[in-house]
Amino acid sequence: MDQAAIAAFAGFGLLLFWVAQRLNRLSNWLAGYPLLVWLKPLLHRLKVMLIGPESTQDSQNFVDALRIWHPLIALKSPTPRTVKAFVNRLRYMASRGDFAAEAHHEAQMVALVTIDYCYENNVDEVLALMAQYLAEESGSPKTQFEARWPDLASTLSLHVQAFGAYPSAQDIAFYQVMNADICIHRQE
Repeated sequence: MDQAAIAAFAGFGLLLFWVAQRLNRLSNWLAGYPLLVWLKPLLHRLKVMLIGPESTQDSQNFVDALRIWHPLIALKSPTPRTVKAFVNRLRYMASRGDFAAEAHHEAQMVALVTIDYCYENNVDEVLALMAQYLAEESGSPKTQFEARWPDLASTLSLHVQAFGAYPSAQDIAFYQVMNADICIHRQE
């Protein structure tokens, strides 16, 4: 390679870096304008196309929640391949929301996605009974919930010990909105 080609390649690399930085600033600026927030994913896609994906790590809340819910996930489908696919689904769902406002919102998302995955055939019933269970800290909903889904009841108990709260009605509504346009194709 001659000097001119090396200089051109280095210049192109610097240009890409400069564009990526400007896209980050523009994306952060858009957060303050609700009517323009729809542009943020487009800018992110453009940045990924130009410089490739960013390497990220799971948040501590995500890791802690996953540690609590993993036994229930493994009961549903114990093969490493399906567990990995499910964890990637969790990461995708977590990446779709902005969890900066509420510290444990990401952990609540892990709980709800796992409940949906493990109890997919009757998830609406589980969530409805869970809402009754949470509203009346004693009585028949609690007994019925624990009798029908003992593994879920014990995992929810661990979740509350770690994060201080059950998934709230707002968490459930947020999850349902986030999950409304997602279709997962499983080979079983």
